[in-house]
Amino acid sequence: MLETVFEQLVRSPELPVAVGEPVLLDGLTVTVLAERGGGPTRVAFKADRPLEDPSFWFLQWKDQALRHFVMPQVGQSVLLSKEAGLLPQ
Repeated sequence: MLETVFEQLVRSPELPVAVGEPVLLDGLTVTVLAERGGGPTRVAFKADRPLEDPSFWFLQWKDQALRHFVMPQVGQSVLLSKEAGLLPQ
């Protein structure tokens, strides 16, 4: 994470988050569980309400655009592939 220019739009590599340090957002806490070279490699997300709550709107980069992503049901999984973005890798 945070290796491409596109990914660095959301967090500068010059401002790394330490392992275990929570980042508090509106309705969501993000905690880095592992890192390599200053970038997170494993992250935990904890929401203050169920993920099925309609106030959450999940996105994925697909077919050269951000698209609505419907979360799988409990017990199901989905594999998201990494596609080329708008900016150079």
